Amino acid sequence: MNRFRAIAVLALASALALAAWGPAPSAEAAGRWARPPKGRQAAPLPRLAEPLVLDGDLKEWSAAASVPVRNRSCLILEKEGHAWKGDADAGMEVLAAWNDAGVCLAAVVADNEILNTREDGSLWQQDCIELYLDGRAADRFLKWPYSPGAYQMFVRPPTAGREPALAVNTRDGTIEGLRIAGKTTKTGYVVEMLIPWTAVPAIEPKAGARIGLQFELDDYDSRDGEENQPRKLTCGAARNVWSDPRTFLAWTLVDEAPSGPRAPLSPTVAVDAAAVFTSEKAMPVAVDVGRSLAAKVGSIDLAVMDAGGRAVWQKTVKPKSARGPWSGSVGASTAWPTKGAADGYYAVGVTLHGADGGTLGTASRHVLLFRRTMDEVLARVKKVDLGAVVAADPLRAAGYLGAGATVETLKRSVRSLDRDAAAHAAWEVETRLGLLEGGAAAEDAGFLDLLRLGADPAAEVVVQYASPWSASVRFQCGAVPFAAADVTLLETADEVKDAFAPRADAVLESPSLPVTVGGMPGRFTPLVLDFELADRDCFDPASQVLLLMPARKVGSALRAGAISCARVDAVVVLADCPRPLRETVEAWAADARVPLVDLEAGLKQPRVLVAGDWRQGDGIPEETQKALKALEFYVVRPSAMAGELRVLAGNRLIRTACGSPQVAEQVVRLVAACKPVTAEAADALRAQLVRDVAPRLPEAEPPEGTHLLVGDVHMHTDYSDGRGSPAGLMLQAMHCRMDFAVLTDHNTLDGALEAQHLRGKARFAFPLVVGEEITASAWHMNAYPLRSLIPWDLSPYETVKAARAQGAAIQWNHPGFPGDDWQVAHMEAGLASTGTDAWEHVPFDYDAWKRDGTCPLLVGSSDTHNGTFPDGESTLLFATSPQGEDVAEAVRWGRAVAVEPTFAHLFYGPDAMLAPAWAALAEGKALRAASAARLKAALEKADLYALIRASPDKPVPPKKK
Repeated sequence: MNRFRAIAVLALASALALAAWGPAPSAEAAGRWARPPKGRQAAPLPRLAEPLVLDGDLKEWSAAASVPVRNRSCLILEKEGHAWKGDADAGMEVLAAWNDAGVCLAAVVADNEILNTREDGSLWQQDCIELYLDGRAADRFLKWPYSPGAYQMFVRPPTAGREPALAVNTRDGTIEGLRIAGKTTKTGYVVEMLIPWTAVPAIEPKAGARIGLQFELDDYDSRDGEENQPRKLTCGAARNVWSDPRTFLAWTLVDEAPSGPRAPLSPTVAVDAAAVFTSEKAMPVAVDVGRSLAAKVGSIDLAVMDAGGRAVWQKTVKPKSARGPWSGSVGASTAWPTKGAADGYYAVGVTLHGADGGTLGTASRHVLLFRRTMDEVLARVKKVDLGAVVAADPLRAAGYLGAGATVETLKRSVRSLDRDAAAHAAWEVETRLGLLEGGAAAEDAGFLDLLRLGADPAAEVVVQYASPWSASVRFQCGAVPFAAADVTLLETADEVKDAFAPRADAVLESPSLPVTVGGMPGRFTPLVLDFELADRDCFDPASQVLLLMPARKVGSALRAGAISCARVDAVVVLADCPRPLRETVEAWAADARVPLVDLEAGLKQPRVLVAGDWRQGDGIPEETQKALKALEFYVVRPSAMAGELRVLAGNRLIRTACGSPQVAEQVVRLVAACKPVTAEAADALRAQLVRDVAPRLPEAEPPEGTHLLVGDVHMHTDYSDGRGSPAGLMLQAMHCRMDFAVLTDHNTLDGALEAQHLRGKARFAFPLVVGEEITASAWHMNAYPLRSLIPWDLSPYETVKAARAQGAAIQWNHPGFPGDDWQVAHMEAGLASTGTDAWEHVPFDYDAWKRDGTCPLLVGSSDTHNGTFPDGESTLLFATSPQGEDVAEAVRWGRAVAVEPTFAHLFYGPDAMLAPAWAALAEGKALRAASAARLKAALEKADLYALIRASPDKPVPPKKK
């Protein structure tokens, strides 16, 4: 390598150290699994040099940024049996620029079969381009959630019989003046689009302004049959773009794209390397350069750096011209010989040089090397004699189950190439095993230092991670969770700054008070407001106003006394509004500086408050009446949740809610300290909660011959729409000290049956119940235990009858969702006339129904989809055993209590069941002893290693009969 080239590689290494890994690694970021810090270097968005002509030709796009979205590293969804067959099957190059009229976008798409028969809201199910744009002001730019100025758009491709179309997700409002044109080609199609600046009034269209963009390609072929969205690719393999603007790419408007050693070339240069690489062979690395930059490239330098900023490999390659639909682009491919490299994160960096040797800029991609860690972890698990551990210390054995559940997460994450989830799971399982083997969490454990809280098994503190940046902490007494906290890792200064900011898309903001806990700043929200599906006829125009999100077709009634909680963009006062309400609303609008407008103008706003009887239609145009009548209508009421305490501990937001303010504050202090919680401290929390929250009830004995049991009656595996494996979910349930668990995937028993099969194979004796969430468009119901599947297309009555025929209990899941006439018709009457045995979750009308003696039987559940059980909501039963038939019998006979650790009362149900539940928690010792005994019975012959080895790393289709 000549001296010039060596200097260039060193410059690249320096740039990567700064751009990819941030400053010199702190103790927290020093580990090989530590996720690279968030950092967003804006890409330049050039001005279009020539007038835009929307005709499907690309002559005027030479100055645009060109973004390749066509290699395997972009693939984020590839459903089983629906493999992506390369860039000719589905690939895209996006051209992005701007002019005085708006944001200019074009796409060259390769698609071997162009099919889309869907309408605007469902275009994503088949061949489609999804465009994402964030034009919000600085305080909301690229922040969660979507709010006015952030858009998801769908492009229906041109076909022989249809012109292309561009539609906006109705959630995000409308955009006037969208323009699109396009045509089919021999290899796919081309589209050109203009998004006018009027869509993003917060942006002043001039050099230096910022905008967010992201691009997704959905592919569908006739071979995919009824499967919706079988494959999709995004720029940079961004996930969950539809729900999270933080995944967008940041761009800066420039007059001309810059070049030089520090010029950012991502995403116009795509680095194609496996997100998770598991082979011992050399790692293939490819570079894909879009057409607008390709002609300038003379050579390409590649370098790989480890987490410590050291270059471990470097090479110079010559670019080659691309063929087919990508003619005009260039690329290069080589391989990184990974022999001797340890598992962990690496950065693959690229520097482009021009024909004269000058540097054009740099790009990079992070990858995870993962070849030996799984074997090392499994070797440690194999040494665990679970029977011996549980005989000596059942609670320590439960810790090993948590480690086993994490191994299951690791397996699924590696297979799905979810780099950050895989790295976090690897780090987590190593830390958990280290603590169980008698060590301590390392000083540089990062966010995993929360595991120290449960280092003493006798304290019964359970820590779970839903993601690399979110965790939950549960305080248990035996199987009963009595307190919980959520912890969110804030990874940027902006996130810390916005820790107490309300949701940008919310129409309500519950009033909160500033507090200080242990010197840490916080907010306390004494009254949490929530929404309940209702009939619009219950609206009272004399005392209520309508909170309306027109684009989402959702309206909610709010009592006038709580109008100060409203966060709206405009206020409408109808002519028939009663005078007292009119004066209240107008005074509030003036004080809040919210404009008063007419109804037609108000319905064009993202959020509007309407005072008066909007149902009557007097003086309201017919089209507007139709829109108002089509509303999904809710009533805003106080939630059953206790006051919420949020505290900022450094870069962590800790949230808890509890009927006892003293317990809530102490929970925050313990979690913020990140030190092992002692059994004495945990027991003091329990005793304090009982003193502060337990109601005065007549003494009552539990039903004769029954035992107090706690479990979860609603959870999902990846056999439907969950993330956890069946074995992993079973292990996590035991880790959370549950006495039983009911697996209830949507319209399938396969996951639950797989869990039962694996349980028997590995000699676990945990009571795992086969259930189903019968999921129709209008309602969801859980039935358990089941021997055979209940069809989803039966009527509610027929569904209940089918469950009864199998001796199953059946519950109405999350009443009010999904919104439908059937739900509305039954919400106010509880379970009357539904035929179901139980109502899931605590209803708004709990106190009133209790007073009236009409409260339905309540069950609590997590409805988990991510494989964890964060807040402890569960079901307490008095049953003869934890087996499925006895669980169902206890529910059918009303011997159940909903457990809600974050609500005001903890236990919810009939007094005859509440009294023995509170008595058991007050005494405490018997709960712990019973939990320990059940763990022993479940694990005395169990083989954790055998379970993990037998558990497949992906869902297994059922055998055809």
